[in-house]
Amino acid sequence: MAQTPLTNRDPDGPSIVACRASDAAGAGETIAHVANCAARTHPGADLVLLLEDFEPPGGWLERLSSCAAAESTTATVTALPGGALEGEDQRDELADAEPVALPGEAHAPRVDLVCGPCVYVTRAAFRLLDGFDESLPTSASVVADFGMRARGIGLANVVTDDLLLPPRGEACLDADDHTELLRRHPALCAAIQQPPSAAVERSLAVARAALRKLSVTVDARSLGPNAGGTQVYALELIRALARTREVRTRVLVGPHQGLVKQLDTMALDDTSVITYEQALGKVEPTDIVHRPQQVFTVDDLDLLRPLGHRLVITHMDLIAYHNPTYFAELEHWRRHVRATRIALAAADQVLFFSSHALRDAEREALINPQHASIVPIGVDPDGSEDPEITRPEPLANRDEPFMLCLGSDYAHKNRPFALELTAELRRAHAWSGVLVFAGSHVEHGSSALGELRVLERRPELEGAVIDLGPISDSERRWLMAHTRALVYPSVLEGFGLVPFEAAIAGVPCLFASQSSLAELLPAELATLSGWDIEQAGARANELLVDESARERHVEAARRVASEFRWQSCGQQTVAAYRRAINSTARESARVAWEALSREAEIVRLDQAVSDMSQEHGALLEDIGADGLALVGPHGLLSPADRRALLALAARPALGRPLFAAGRVGYRLAHRGKGPG
Repeated sequence: MAQTPLTNRDPDGPSIVACRASDAAGAGETIAHVANCAARTHPGADLVLLLEDFEPPGGWLERLSSCAAAESTTATVTALPGGALEGEDQRDELADAEPVALPGEAHAPRVDLVCGPCVYVTRAAFRLLDGFDESLPTSASVVADFGMRARGIGLANVVTDDLLLPPRGEACLDADDHTELLRRHPALCAAIQQPPSAAVERSLAVARAALRKLSVTVDARSLGPNAGGTQVYALELIRALARTREVRTRVLVGPHQGLVKQLDTMALDDTSVITYEQALGKVEPTDIVHRPQQVFTVDDLDLLRPLGHRLVITHMDLIAYHNPTYFAELEHWRRHVRATRIALAAADQVLFFSSHALRDAEREALINPQHASIVPIGVDPDGSEDPEITRPEPLANRDEPFMLCLGSDYAHKNRPFALELTAELRRAHAWSGVLVFAGSHVEHGSSALGELRVLERRPELEGAVIDLGPISDSERRWLMAHTRALVYPSVLEGFGLVPFEAAIAGVPCLFASQSSLAELLPAELATLSGWDIEQAGARANELLVDESARERHVEAARRVASEFRWQSCGQQTVAAYRRAINSTARESARVAWEALSREAEIVRLDQAVSDMSQEHGALLEDIGADGLALVGPHGLLSPADRRALLALAARPALGRPLFAAGRVGYRLAHRGKGPG
């Protein structure tokens, strides 16, 4: 008999007998017959069916046995299917790999179909099911049948995800197996066709990450001609990931060039680029797909879903989520709110720049803290040599000192307060400087009206305010090098980069200890807290004119800024990727994806109905009321009559005289009865 007792190193574990399909075939027997005989010969032993020849890794038997013993309802235990780990272009290479014992804790997710090169069968399940069916022709059909019968009585077939056995193919079901097994087990069809459960997907992701470097796709479509905070974060994150040497990064870029060109010149290790058009086609998914900014539409999610096995989102803040005035229409805001909810439900990890931003999401019940990480950004300079510096043209002939207010004119940036502060400095402290605005003007949610009201109320500001609009990087560097102070009266920030940029440039920053800034910077550095204009003017004036006060302020801010480095951001982000892979599988995430799929199908059907209605309306217009009376549901012409008329119309030589005679007869019969 092709059976071999095995030694279990666990003295308290069960005795185990191995049955090899190759030995059974060589003796003219089936694996089912050999296993049934082994069970009778060793009545207290569990069984291991080796359907393929391989050299198992150390500790393989103990892993299978301990997994089986962990749950009393377990019927079978199989190893991870190696062929499911990689894409089609990598499976052949993996199939030649050696079996691997993976690090980490086994989670033993259930599987619907029992298959693979090695199947561990508990004695209790064998007894309940009265052994294996010896009428089945192949080893694969024997274990699949046993697993289906076990499911039928409530037992569990599980995978131990700390053991990888790459299949060679002999343990796979063939067409003949399908026919017989589907007759016995109709549910087998679903088991074969449906994708792995969320729990099995998690185990596969953990195995992938254990076997090689992590792979990540970074959605960097925000990179373009302008370099705002979102673009800087995306670009520096890509650099930081490369420097960790722990990941292979694939960068998804959009149609704009701008900053994208920098990716080609940075010579980053293990970093490649794919275009939007390539992403729309079929590409192999990476371990992680990372969206380093908010998800604004469900279309973004549809694009991201096939690019990675696990989704990570950097959610900077909920400013737009809370504020419908930042959108052209109320319905657009509602769509954004819905997209945000779905995205955070579907994400395996959500990164926040600060605890304040995370708490905001928790208050809205948008995030489970177990699936969230706080990963601050870096503020250290990029190390560029001799960067270009350009003086903005509107300041070419202006020599007076100035305060700089950076950023777009979104309402939460609170630019009207910067105007009030300038007026207070000029009124109460005789400051002779001006205020320079530098940033884009937004179409919706702008503070422009509030700024206009301040200017109308404060005539002393005439000539003291210069609005540069959008500026280039080189102009930004000139402004930072020449301003007396940065004014940053923002009400709400997810992080707040400007005070740190100011510290690095050696310039004081006037800000309020509010939202994330209250968490990241000492309150004693804040000059605008409480929004008391007189108090703010007094503290701001000190930083504008007192050199020792300026130095103390900048040095304290620099000490804080030294704690935020892009290297640390890269390392913490990779750690968050690993948490995403190891996180508990959530069917709720799958439900979110399925909801998107259903919605897309509803939209498609609705469009199809709309198109059909338009076509129907055009057809009715062409036919007219008279035509509808003839061929409609209650038309006067029978199908035979319609076919006869069609034949006449298709033959002009025959039809024209007949139709002409009919028209003459109609006019004669209706002469004097009105228009016809």
